[in-house]
Amino acid sequence: VLKRLFDTLLGQGVVFVATSNRPPDDLYSHGMNREFFLPFIELVKKQCIVFNLKPATEHPMDYRRAHQTMLQNLWFSDAQDSNASAASVFESLAAAPLKHAAAAQLSLFMGRSLTIPHVSCGVAWVPFRALCDARCGSSDFLALAERFHTVVLVGVPPLSLDNHDETRRFIILVDELYEHRCRVVVATESAEQPDDLFKLH
Repeated sequence: VLKRLFDTLLGQGVVFVATSNRPPDDLYSHGMNREFFLPFIELVKKQCIVFNLKPATEHPMDYRRAHQTMLQNLWFSDAQDSNASAASVFESLAAAPLKHAAAAQLSLFMGRSLTIPHVSCGVAWVPFRALCDARCGSSDFLALAERFHTVVLVGVPPLSLDNHDETRRFIILVDELYEHRCRVVVATESAEQPDDLFKLH
């Protein structure tokens, strides 16, 4: 059945992409009536290019978890070349170079809009000043969380009572994104750890 199905699909020019934890010759190994499955294996080997994603000389890698490894660190300070590190996370999740990710307009409450400088595959690259220096509120941050699954927030300055409006908006922003399960990647100008971001003086 599989051979007839894929004979038809491939004959119509359908591109077939699949992953497996076994090479074609090991598919359905020791299965019942495997001899009926062998023609499909030969078809796969003839019509498809097989890539080995785990060379024998390297350690096994679960490619499904590659982004999880990248996202173990979501806080970058200047000591870590923050923008470059955040850009690496953006490019990993967005599957596109940051410089090639186009800008987009985010529709806000009361007919307003916000320009997001770089957007790709549900990931937004936004300067802190565009959200927290501007007159944005919780409804605007909600629109951001509903549109994107990850927000890369760059240029976050030290926060204190001296810039209490920006600090308040930042807190509301993080609350809204957290509430709606939107991930936040932070590139900050000074604080090496989240606890160091806010200063009382």
